[in-house]
Amino acid sequence: LSGATSDVVEAMKGARTSIYMTMYELDDSNVISTLIARKGSGVDVKVLLDGSSSTRSNNSAAYSQLQGGSVPVESTTPEDSGGYIGLTHQKTFIVDGSAAWIMSMNLETTSPKDDREYLAVDTAPADVAEATAIFQADYAKTRIVPSGDLVVSPSKPTSGAGSGNSEAALAALIGEATSTLDIEVEEMSGSNAVISAIVAAANRGVTVHVVVANGEADAPT
Repeated sequence: LSGATSDVVEAMKGARTSIYMTMYELDDSNVISTLIARKGSGVDVKVLLDGSSSTRSNNSAAYSQLQGGSVPVESTTPEDSGGYIGLTHQKTFIVDGSAAWIMSMNLETTSPKDDREYLAVDTAPADVAEATAIFQADYAKTRIVPSGDLVVSPSKPTSGAGSGNSEAALAALIGEATSTLDIEVEEMSGSNAVISAIVAAANRGVTVHVVVANGEADAPT
């Protein structure tokens, strides 16, 4: 196991009551077998996988293996919950209602070996409770309005149902920069508020560095 995957698997093996996972892409056999084993040991395990056209085939084997191992698993499409979610792009799992792993890394074989990824463990009770509520709503394919400190997408304006806060929250955070701003992302496009905030930071004298995968930045520099 790679270091990152080993840490993930050990966290799951330590679960005593529950593991709730939302994963954009899943094919790691160690993770899948651990989820099945914890379910077999009486842990409440539920998994939500992206089922959009871009990842459906990538997740089909994991879906079948989990289902065959008696793990409750759902697959989401952009049509679910009235279409307010595009891709289920998040990579998270929550252990025992006490720790939320919030990651850029998919739990697939290549990610921990080949990609630059970050894995953060949030143990703040309010954050974990909010992450759990979001999982339960997404798993049931119902809408939810995040109301805590987590930064959550999508940021679509709606009539109070299913909206997130990410664009405004990120722009506000960037707006607080006074000396340096370092950004590392896979893609950057589409969010005028965030891009405008980055440009404004540079214009007011903040030292800004942006790293984009493949060096193909769509944002103004």
